[in-house]
Amino acid sequence: TEIQSGFYSNFCKAEQIWKTAEKNGKKSILMKYIASWPPNIRNVLQVEGFGAPGGPGSRPWGSSPQTISNSSCYSNEQIENGKLISFKDANLSLWNLPDNFQSTVTPKEGELKLGKEEEVRYNILLIGTKSSNYDMAIITKNKDAKNGFQLKKNSVSEWLKDEFKKDGKNIWASFRLRLADIGDKEKFRLYVTQIFPLEGWTYPESLASELVKQCGPFLESISHFPYAFGWVDENAYVDDMDYQAKWLGKATQYLMKNNNWDLYMTQWHGIDNTEHAFLRYDDSTLSENEKQVGEKVTLKSYEIADKYIEDIMDGIANSPNNKDIHTIVISDHGQVMGKRRFFINAYLYEKGFIKLKRDPQTRKIEIDWKNTRAFAQGMVSVYINLKGREPEGSVNPGKEFEEVTKELINILYDVKDPKTNQRPIILALSNQDGDFIGLSGDLVGDVIVAAN
Repeated sequence: TEIQSGFYSNFCKAEQIWKTAEKNGKKSILMKYIASWPPNIRNVLQVEGFGAPGGPGSRPWGSSPQTISNSSCYSNEQIENGKLISFKDANLSLWNLPDNFQSTVTPKEGELKLGKEEEVRYNILLIGTKSSNYDMAIITKNKDAKNGFQLKKNSVSEWLKDEFKKDGKNIWASFRLRLADIGDKEKFRLYVTQIFPLEGWTYPESLASELVKQCGPFLESISHFPYAFGWVDENAYVDDMDYQAKWLGKATQYLMKNNNWDLYMTQWHGIDNTEHAFLRYDDSTLSENEKQVGEKVTLKSYEIADKYIEDIMDGIANSPNNKDIHTIVISDHGQVMGKRRFFINAYLYEKGFIKLKRDPQTRKIEIDWKNTRAFAQGMVSVYINLKGREPEGSVNPGKEFEEVTKELINILYDVKDPKTNQRPIILALSNQDGDFIGLSGDLVGDVIVAAN
């Protein structure tokens, strides 16, 4: 089974509102409206619109297909999902340094490799300016410090533009660097925002360069995962969130002012990301500082959202056709404070549905697919390892498939949390039975589950 994100517009089985508008001669502006990419109408001004929530790229829903690479973090210490970078004593004779260059500590040098093929490279020189600690990073191409830039702790670069490779093509893309930490013993942590192309994410295609010129580079993802992984603090997260909302506001005003339009739609994921990152735990489990940080960031997220709505209303007021416009603002889901977690695949392993083996060469533990009967993937789906469909299927179609389906449903209903006596799975249905809630067919799993 090929797992793909459900956010592609062509997976939607209902007629989207913008399609109905086009049928009736109406022009739409789709401003990063979720699940509207790739474009499927022509009477439209469209900015992106894949709209995946921005989880880690390893997850099928976690990255826009236009992305060169997701945000990343480079550190000389092992951090969650980070990339290791090493430093050595710098050979300053190979650097083009300013005449007044000096450092209070022995300069160290390292190399930053960006892009999926690590084809874009920057040189980093760590120095000290005031004390016996490292407190500045000089970042440059070809060790030419005179044409590079300097970062201190918590400072962020201007938008950088470089040429990357994607699907066999050379594509210009933009990103920012933030020095999240630097200090004693060469401590170093550098955050790289999502690397996103300068074009290829609008309809018409020429609109992208027009908007970059008017509003600056486009930051598509404002994921909370860099905060959750410990790459950045809450201020860096808020900064990216604020940048994106202001960009969308400027782009909205520009398009509304310079075009006749009938339908405008946008979706902003900042509040959702914030609540997942900062309101996910019950207050009783948090320190006083964690409570204050959560409250501060949550309130700031709503302020940013309010400003975006204000920008939209200003755009409407300055539109050529600003009469009889109805504005509707709707919310996303609320946030339940989590206390307990249940990992379906761990449970399936415990019950013998998933088998593991050790690779004889690498000694790493991996899935023994030939003896695995079922596995969970995505948010609601459990798949049976069906022969003829999966690469290493183990379950025969027909009677055996039906028996495994029933067995799966039974064990999912059987599980109880030993601490609370609650069932973590409140609903488990076969693919066929899931039809009444719109979850059946080839695009979902063989068993559909809903958490309690």
